[in-house]
Amino acid sequence: MLTIGATNRIQALDPALLRPGRFDKKIRIDAPDSYGRREIFDYYLGKMAHDNSLDPTILASETPGYTPADIKYLLNEALRYALFDGRRYITYQDFQRAKPEHEMGLRAPVKHMSKEARERLAYYIACRTAAVRLFLPEHRIARITIIRQGNTFGHVSHYPAKETYQGMRTRDQYYNLLKVYAAGKAGEIEFTGAGNQSLGMGGDFSQIRFWLNMMAQAGMLGPLGATGGIRAGLLGTVSDASPEMVQAMETAYQQVLAETRRTLREHADMIKALVKLLLEKEELLADEVKTFFDAYGLATPEPVLLTDAALKVLPDAAAR
Repeated sequence: MLTIGATNRIQALDPALLRPGRFDKKIRIDAPDSYGRREIFDYYLGKMAHDNSLDPTILASETPGYTPADIKYLLNEALRYALFDGRRYITYQDFQRAKPEHEMGLRAPVKHMSKEARERLAYYIACRTAAVRLFLPEHRIARITIIRQGNTFGHVSHYPAKETYQGMRTRDQYYNLLKVYAAGKAGEIEFTGAGNQSLGMGGDFSQIRFWLNMMAQAGMLGPLGATGGIRAGLLGTVSDASPEMVQAMETAYQQVLAETRRTLREHADMIKALVKLLLEKEELLADEVKTFFDAYGLATPEPVLLTDAALKVLPDAAAR
């Protein structure tokens, strides 16, 4: 007799179940990659009325980590937006409205935010957006907004144009990622004054601390020190940073912040134009963001799928 089991919470199983003679082999099934997501979007869109703005390759690039069930739910939510708009077919804009609601919660605009706070928020989001375009040129920007949604007062949605894996990033790529996380703070200092800094959006600084710590533990920042180590904690093992690593992380952060401020300063006209547009429209979707940066000579990459043979840009994406 062959017994087969399935779970999405293997850590909750009694280890005794996994001993030899019981469940001998474990087969991990990951969420689909970009190529798989594209095929799933193709399948479901084949059953739904939609216009030509829905490119499965772009949809796949904007949904890393999504399962087939997530994709089906998201398209159904996009259809709800279409029906509320009096249409019986879905568009890319419906998809872009439905996705952040699925991930972050309902939109909850702040009705009485002061002019100064709203402008400061616009600078934060504009500078973070500009940093994505300048430091992560391989990323596509799907949506930027200063409308509160969930727990964040503003948001910048961006995704790599081709599938990436966190553990395979290089040191320089991590530094560029840190500059994006630091850009909102850098922009507040540059354009609204050091005394007008806020606490930030969406945990940017928790991300900075996390990635600096990971880089330090991997020796990317130089010294490892002699007093760091691994100890047991209440929630598992904890990695302690040595004083040398702590100093290296602080030095790296100050370097990142200074370089980001300088770059934003060099693109001040572009950032001020984006702030003006954000204050006027409150939200910009992918095509509007692309058009804006095209005017400054900053191109948006086309989505790319990694195949077994080679990297290739799919015809329907290249034609856009």
